[in-house]
Amino acid sequence: MSSRRISVILGLALIALGGVLRMGKHEAVAVRVRYVPITTKLVSGRVVVKPKEGVDYRIEVTPEMRDAQVVGSFTAYGGSTNTVSAVVMQESEYTNWVKGQAADAFYSSDGQKTADQFAVRLNPGVYRFGISNRVSKSAPKFVFLDLDLIYYKAETY
Repeated sequence: MSSRRISVILGLALIALGGVLRMGKHEAVAVRVRYVPITTKLVSGRVVVKPKEGVDYRIEVTPEMRDAQVVGSFTAYGGSTNTVSAVVMQESEYTNWVKGQAADAFYSSDGQKTADQFAVRLNPGVYRFGISNRVSKSAPKFVFLDLDLIYYKAETY
């Protein structure tokens, strides 16, 4: 074989090798993430709390919910005192509170109140917001309440 022919074959082989190597090379596409605020209305309006009873609302915070917090307010009417007690706590603690036993709360009205406002940061988990009228023997309470779950959700663009 002539040296010219070998040079041409080697040149074509190098060109082919370069083409093969370039096929796997792509421009990197940058994925951008932004966090969008989300507000979920858990409850809004009036609820009747019967004597010696309570009402509760389940709050679930998933790992995807960044900087989650529950924000709320309530005002109670009815009976001679116009008061209720309220809490935000882990679901596992809620049964103890309902039974009048010691329980850890992220928010507590610290006894009977006519009105209150609160904002509580929550990690991923399951929680309960509860309102109790268990100290009233005969008077129902009409409670006006607002309860929102606010968090940031990741969004790619």
